[in-house]
Amino acid sequence: MVDLENICRKLFLSSLVIILTSCNAFTAKPAEMPIPTAIVLPTTTFVPEAPTLTPSVLVTFDRHNPESVLRGYFDAWGRNDWSAQKSFMDQKYAPMSPEPVDSIHILQIKVSGSSATEQNYQVLFEIRVKGQGISMYSGKYQWDYYLTWDASRDSWLITNYGAG
Repeated sequence: MVDLENICRKLFLSSLVIILTSCNAFTAKPAEMPIPTAIVLPTTTFVPEAPTLTPSVLVTFDRHNPESVLRGYFDAWGRNDWSAQKSFMDQKYAPMSPEPVDSIHILQIKVSGSSATEQNYQVLFEIRVKGQGISMYSGKYQWDYYLTWDASRDSWLITNYGAG
């Protein structure tokens, strides 16, 4: 039977002897090298790009489908992309102050009324506001969203919303 432990011990000791006998660093005179006291680095002016809140990959939504428009609105809100968020809304919301978020998740969407040109939804969502928030706190909300078909824009638009 092979004594593996004994073989490993002999290999280790022989490797150690080879390393110690082949090292002559103790007899060599150290090279004298001047130590620089300052290093001059090339200077460049770094101008950071303005931060963008628009992602590099945009998701498209079917503007002929009211629920898709509603999901697009929440997606844009979650990315803090205010121009995209406003594109899903009636023009009267153009001057609104956006609510910055760390995250927002739709928990439930229910149709609460519909016709050929109007769709009403109850949306339960959870939001985590960024910092202090403007008008909202982190937590769960249930809001009603009213969407109207706008033929001039060939799209469903959010025309009203709020706590239900």
